[in-house]
Amino acid sequence: MGHLPALVQLAKMHLYGNGVKQDDSRAFDLCQRATDFAGGKNCVAYLYESGRGINQDYAKAAEWYSKSTEQMNHPVAKLALGKLYEEGKGVKQDYAKAAKLYFEAGQLGDGQALNNLGNLYSNGKGVEKNIVLAYALYHLSAKIGDYRNEDEAKYNETYTRSKLTLEQVEEGRKIVAEWEQRIEANK
Repeated sequence: MGHLPALVQLAKMHLYGNGVKQDDSRAFDLCQRATDFAGGKNCVAYLYESGRGINQDYAKAAEWYSKSTEQMNHPVAKLALGKLYEEGKGVKQDYAKAAKLYFEAGQLGDGQALNNLGNLYSNGKGVEKNIVLAYALYHLSAKIGDYRNEDEAKYNETYTRSKLTLEQVEEGRKIVAEWEQRIEANK
């Protein structure tokens, strides 16, 4: 299996034109050859989701992300699959399933998943509405500083905090401490 991660890296090089000619079809071919590896499954799923190197197919993207999450506790696959469930792309829209996947990815330290889970709690989609928990998740997401959503998480944290009492903010801080322990335990 040692060469499979290298195939995925080579596929990414072709996908983005880093040191080689940019070629989406070549990237897809390389990813397909690495599907015994969770990273290869993620790569194939991403290409189906984005329509790069292959016709866009959200159902196949969901299938490949699912395979990756089954093989390995992969936060990126859980996040991506959760987003497909949240948006109903390639799968039946299911906010509860999205929340479960975001929760699992969040426990692995994925800041974007924490932010997305916060959105679900803030709006009561798939979970019981809980503004204190949403605040805690936004705070933790902003603290992690995930480049994909850092500004959004900071905005969500600030906006949500403005709606809370001091007691609720303190309760949120306790939730953050609990989540930090979970994330640390999963490292």
